[in-house]
Amino acid sequence: MRWALVKVCLAVTAMVVVAFAVPLGLVVKELARDRAFADAERQAATIGPALAITTERARLQRAVASTQAGGDGRMAVHVPDQPGEPGSGYDLGRSRAGRGELATARRFGRASVSAAPGGYALLQPTAVSTGQVAVVEVYVPRDVVTSGVTTSWLVLAGVGLALIVGAVATADRLGTRLVRPARRLAGAAHDLGRGE
Repeated sequence: MRWALVKVCLAVTAMVVVAFAVPLGLVVKELARDRAFADAERQAATIGPALAITTERARLQRAVASTQAGGDGRMAVHVPDQPGEPGSGYDLGRSRAGRGELATARRFGRASVSAAPGGYALLQPTAVSTGQVAVVEVYVPRDVVTSGVTTSWLVLAGVGLALIVGAVATADRLGTRLVRPARRLAGAAHDLGRGE
């Protein structure tokens, strides 16, 4: 009876831990991803005022270098051709997104995320002084997107394991307390049956 109680407690506690730990682990992963892309959007937004004023290469280069992502070499700016000046557009910084993805972001005018080697590229369309749309690209490495997720999962696993061990130990103590009087009663009934 004692071991049956321990097994039931083990099964119930394991199910409860899994039911809470798995969704919580997925939420932690999603929060880390959202935090990384929100930071990339903030970095891209810092270039918007400079693009609204000028598309001059030297000034934009200084503006990009003044940002954290630009200083780390993770930002690129794709300036379109000026009206009536074909071939005047240029790319500033190292681009990791494909031309098709850049064209799609420019056409729809919405921020998007595309896969890039070793991570992701956030593409943020921004209106320039000529009324056209430039695309600010911020590279987000995969390790930044998953930063802290493994540690959080290990902590969740440790807490879950501690809960299971604690529940089994408590069930064992309760089982011992429940079984001891029943054993004494069975022993007394056995002695009584033998006439002792």
